[in-house]
Amino acid sequence: MDNPFIRNESPLLSQKSNWPYTVYIFFLIIQIGLWIYQRGVIENTLQSSEYNLLVTIVHSCIAGSMVLYFLSRLKQYTNSSDRTFFIALWSVGMLVVISRWIINVDDSNLSGIQYFLTRSLLNFHLLLLGLIEFSRLNKYLAAFKFGPGRILILSFLVLILFGTFLLLLPAATHNELSFIDALFTSTSAVCVTGLIVVDTATAFTPFGQWIIIILIQLGGLGMMTLTSFFGFFFQGNFSYSSQIYIKDFVNSDQLSDLFKVVSKILFFTFLIEATGALIIYFSLPSDFLGSTSDRWFFAIFHSISAFCNAGFSTMTSGLYEFPVRYNYTLQLVIVFLIIIGGIGFTVIMHLYNALKQYIKRIRTPKRKRSVKLNQTYKFNLNTTIVIRTTLIILVISTILMFVLEYNYTLREHDGFGKFVGALFEAVTPRTAGFNSVDVTQMSFAAIILTILLMWIGASPGSTGGGIKTSTFALAVLNIISLAKGQDRVEFRNRHISTQSIKRAFAVISLSLVFIGISIFIVSFTDPDLGFLQLSFEAFSAFSTVGLSLGITGSLSPAGKIVMVLCMFIGRVGAITVLISIFRKVSSQKYQYPQEEILIS
Repeated sequence: MDNPFIRNESPLLSQKSNWPYTVYIFFLIIQIGLWIYQRGVIENTLQSSEYNLLVTIVHSCIAGSMVLYFLSRLKQYTNSSDRTFFIALWSVGMLVVISRWIINVDDSNLSGIQYFLTRSLLNFHLLLLGLIEFSRLNKYLAAFKFGPGRILILSFLVLILFGTFLLLLPAATHNELSFIDALFTSTSAVCVTGLIVVDTATAFTPFGQWIIIILIQLGGLGMMTLTSFFGFFFQGNFSYSSQIYIKDFVNSDQLSDLFKVVSKILFFTFLIEATGALIIYFSLPSDFLGSTSDRWFFAIFHSISAFCNAGFSTMTSGLYEFPVRYNYTLQLVIVFLIIIGGIGFTVIMHLYNALKQYIKRIRTPKRKRSVKLNQTYKFNLNTTIVIRTTLIILVISTILMFVLEYNYTLREHDGFGKFVGALFEAVTPRTAGFNSVDVTQMSFAAIILTILLMWIGASPGSTGGGIKTSTFALAVLNIISLAKGQDRVEFRNRHISTQSIKRAFAVISLSLVFIGISIFIVSFTDPDLGFLQLSFEAFSAFSTVGLSLGITGSLSPAGKIVMVLCMFIGRVGAITVLISIFRKVSSQKYQYPQEEILIS
């Protein structure tokens, strides 16, 4: 069946003539450009009759070309058993409705609800079709033999550059933004870091802040996760090579049911973020920020930023701003979102399955329970290590922060406030980057502890960075096994593979090398800054944390570029960068004689 929506091919590249669809895509690109121009450049498009006439013509061409394409493929659509008919009908209906509202009607004559519906539906339609068309690139990237690592790097680069372009639009900022600062902000958002060179609250307009939060969401989830979902939903299938790539992107250990895995990732992400935003909103005072819409935006922005471990805030001093610094309910919600976003989607799935089995067991009478239902849900080794390591680090770091900062940054809080503050200070270095205290006033010991926590970071398969909790746990287990004289690493009656141990120590070594090189270069480009400040900044950038001792905005352009590279490498992974550079060597069929090397 010659149906481009079902196959993993773009109609633009099909051998058969698809000129209506080609015309449709051409005018769709023009429409996206006009949308960006309208939102980002023109101050008031309602006064421009020439602009409205151009929009009318473009919309009419889009609707007409899509109707022709739909009619030319009507037989294939009616015979299709998948979602093809839905998207075709949606495209035609939406564009016809939008064009009907706009043709011969100036925007200034539309009622409030008509204007809102027209623009909202149009924006949603553009986003939907953009994701669909972008998802078709998977097959062609595979044809060029791009490995998962290179595709991951390429997707982040494209998103960063596109974000930089959007942040440079006049409507995104109150004052002109330099290219370096726009690139830094875009990289920090996409890499969910949170380091800022300009104040997010005062430098960016609401339009610019929406751009930042969208970049955070796309960077946290990963473009490939979203495009994989839409690619499958509207194309109906995955090629085998695409399944291999998507398996690596979503950290799934099986090829079957990949669509379900991706769907659950998106579902849980939006559900948790929506719940967090709701609780944050109702935790705010009624007079906070002045208006209901501003409070909702604050809640949505901080919920997404917390779950994605980004650390961006719409307040100049972050969560240290009065009266938020004493809003302990808000801080506990942020802590919860950071932890959930940082333990990894795989662990979230296991926790969900365990909870589902537990609820099903207690709701089922004992006489009707199956043997499997009576059994306790068993986590795999990775989930067990991640949960245990996260809890151990969380408890120890909270106690240490409480003791170290009791008479410093926690001095202004009461008993419960000190506990919440210590918990927040222990959680936020785990790649989140929010601050409920003045970081520059922390004790030296607490700063060193924060650097260690930033370096360890979140868990694999999460929105966070760092070397990851599992890597740190494997290093500790390996040290313990060496101390005991064991020739292998064992945990919970399982033998951990040598490959995992080698990869863990490679990650640790590379992280220290990249951070060390970054500190060395920035100490040369910015010699006036202290070593502790530079070290803190480099660890924060590489681990995609976002905490700073107040020097980010004062970095030289060269220093900012170094931090941009540090954030990028830390987000995609140093191992991923090296794998994408070096050509993979086939396994050798021979083995040299083994010889020991003197270590100590």
